[in-house]
Amino acid sequence: MRKSLTKKYVAVGGIAIALWISTGLVRSLGDERKQRQQSVTEELSSVLTSEQEIGVPYVRFPYIQISRDDKGKEVSRTSGETWYPPTSATFSGESKVSERRRGIFRAQAYDLSLKGAARFEIPPLDEIVPTDLAEKISGREIRFLAPYVVLPIAQRKALLATPEFRIEGIKSPIPGKPCPTGFCFDAGLT
Repeated sequence: MRKSLTKKYVAVGGIAIALWISTGLVRSLGDERKQRQQSVTEELSSVLTSEQEIGVPYVRFPYIQISRDDKGKEVSRTSGETWYPPTSATFSGESKVSERRRGIFRAQAYDLSLKGAARFEIPPLDEIVPTDLAEKISGREIRFLAPYVVLPIAQRKALLATPEFRIEGIKSPIPGKPCPTGFCFDAGLT
């Protein structure tokens, strides 16, 4: 009887150890998958960006200031810019949650379909000149370059498509070109 009781204790102990080892293996596999899920989420976040900021479009007027001496010879040339905000702007859109996958792992992404409209009432160029340059000074000339519309976007890499710009009365949209502050549109303003 004693031998059978010892055998039972050994068998129960063996089963307990086997269950303890298998539980540890399952736990480590769960921890590994949890860590992999976090890395997939971080990877997708770095590709899709975590937060997006979109600003109101504005018209940027680059210019060159040329200073000349009494003989008319160019002494210096500096560049600058001034900008003009819209008189009104509206945005409307639809947000959708989509699921992105990497193998067996999933992460949520938010897709925003956005449409915006802005109205500009741009005064004549002589009224747009910055106040520090508005004063007429002998030997100073200000030349405006082609103005363009800027749409400030913080994270360009998160966009699924390049934004387009439409001008009232013109059928074809103007594609945006990346610039340091977002996207720039050559609207043919002169």
